[in-house]
Amino acid sequence: MKSKTRAPFFRYRYPARFVRLFIGLVLFGLSSALNVRSMLGLSPWNAFHQGLSLVSGLSIGRITQLCGIVIIGIDLLMREPIGFGTIFNMILVGGSLDFFLASGLIPETNSLLWRTVLLLLGIFVTALGSYLYMSAAMGAGPRDSMMVGLAKRLPRVPVGIVRNMIELTALAIGWWLGGVVGVGTVAFALLTGPVMQWVFQLFSFDVRSLHAETLLETVGIWTGRRTVERGETKQACAGDEAGCGRPDQGQGVLPEVD
Repeated sequence: MKSKTRAPFFRYRYPARFVRLFIGLVLFGLSSALNVRSMLGLSPWNAFHQGLSLVSGLSIGRITQLCGIVIIGIDLLMREPIGFGTIFNMILVGGSLDFFLASGLIPETNSLLWRTVLLLLGIFVTALGSYLYMSAAMGAGPRDSMMVGLAKRLPRVPVGIVRNMIELTALAIGWWLGGVVGVGTVAFALLTGPVMQWVFQLFSFDVRSLHAETLLETVGIWTGRRTVERGETKQACAGDEAGCGRPDQGQGVLPEVD
C-alpha cells in the first residue's frame, strides 16, 4: 500500500497534530489574556504568575515561561516523561499571553458587562484550547506532569486532592504577592470543568483513551525505531476523522494516511 512507503512523520499525520498543538497552546495564551483583562479575578496559576510579575517587574508571559522551565525541571527530577507538547507549552503559552496583552486586541474597560463577557469567553477558550492541545497527544503540560508525579508519591491521596493542593498553594502565593483574586477565580474553578466536558462531547473526544507521547516515543516513531501497533492506546486525531473518536471505529489508533 502507498501508506507503507510514506515516512512515519506524514503517515501518522504529525504535521496536522503539530498545527493542532500550536493552535491549542496559543488559545491557552489568549484565554489567560482574557482572564487578565476581565479584572474579575484570575485562575490560580494566572494569579501566581501575576503576583511574581508584580514583584519581579517581568511581564506575566515571561514569568509564565520561567515557571514552566522550573516545573519541567521538577518533572524531570520526579522522572516524569515529557513530550514535545510539554516543551512548546512552556514557550508558547507565555509568549502568546504577552502578545495578546500588548497588541491592544483585548482593550481594558470599566464596563462590568464587558468584563464578564471576557471572563466567560476566557473559560470557553480554555476548554477549546484543551481539546486541541490534548487531542494532539504530544505530551502533558508541565503542571499536569508535576501533579501526576506528586500523586504517585502520595498514593493514599486522591489525584483531585493533589491537584487542589497545588492550585490552592499557587493561588495563596499569588494573592499574597498581589495577584488579583475574586469572583472570576471562583468562576474558573466551577465552570472550566463542565465547559471542557461539553467541548469534549461536542468533538466526540474521549480523554480516557488518550496516551500522550513522550519525546522518546515520538522520535522513535519518526525514525522507525518504534512501531505503532493496531489497538495501541493513542488518540491522535479529532473525533470527526476516520477511525478516531468512536469506539466502533478503532478509537485510540494512530491514523494512517493512504
